[in-house]
Amino acid sequence: MRFSFKNQMILLICRLIYYARNLNNLDAWKIKLDKYYMPLFRYWKGGGETKDVIVGELCKKAFIIPRLSFFITTRCTLRCDGCAALIPYFQECRDVDLACVLSDMKALLNSDIKAICCLNIVGGEPFLHRNIKEILCVAVESVKVKSIELTTNATVALPDEIIKVLENPKVTVFISDYGDVNGKHVETLSEIFRAHHINFRVLEQEHWWDFGSPNYNQREKKINDEFYNRCYQPALCRVVYKGKLLSCARGVFLVDHHKILQDFLDIHSSDFGVETLWESYVNINSDICDYCTYNNEVKIECGKQLSRE
Repeated sequence: MRFSFKNQMILLICRLIYYARNLNNLDAWKIKLDKYYMPLFRYWKGGGETKDVIVGELCKKAFIIPRLSFFITTRCTLRCDGCAALIPYFQECRDVDLACVLSDMKALLNSDIKAICCLNIVGGEPFLHRNIKEILCVAVESVKVKSIELTTNATVALPDEIIKVLENPKVTVFISDYGDVNGKHVETLSEIFRAHHINFRVLEQEHWWDFGSPNYNQREKKINDEFYNRCYQPALCRVVYKGKLLSCARGVFLVDHHKILQDFLDIHSSDFGVETLWESYVNINSDICDYCTYNNEVKIECGKQLSRE
């Protein structure tokens, strides 16, 4: 069997981090995982390389997910050109039902995975979800979830009850700063977070990678394999959405618009667990790639707003 060397190495590195730093001790969990991944990305630059590798049984028996995103809403206060989640393309934006989100969380956390190093709660704008507090509380209380991240554009006023949950040391909020678009909101939210000693970081970016529109490209499988193996999404940005574990956030749009996908795991299936997760992570292709034009070169202006007409 051919395995994605890139994805396998990330899983192995994650296991080393887990056992070296004892993730059960939250005070010791101060590592930013990207610090470990970036040297590997530099090594893989120009990617597409795959190797035949013998998979150790140890890696299968104690599966640790490096980073996992829960996509909870397609609603957003902004309409960004080049949005990686394709929010401007959705015909109708809505929250995922709380019961569905909690059921998906329960399925994962009750499975035989060892840990989720980072659980990322995303949208859309995650703070628009009507039940964001309940979702956060489940993640915070789980011993398998070692750290939690949210990304916000700072345009949603946060009630005191949400602020209280965000004070938990497991949580870090990333604030996207788009300059004139939301700069004042970023300053206001940053002041609130400082006052409450909430972990946060302001993301100041000038450009995004351009992933293109969600058009079906009808490329040859070999070409899509190359897209998959030079992209960071499958390794670090697996997404849970409405019972499906997807290799890329673009899959959320495809699911909602009834595109036929084969690259997903049904997390409520009776055979979901370490074996199927491992097979998914070391896979070398995805049909989601045929709806993407990412090539590591084309960049676009960050946070540029589209008309709502």
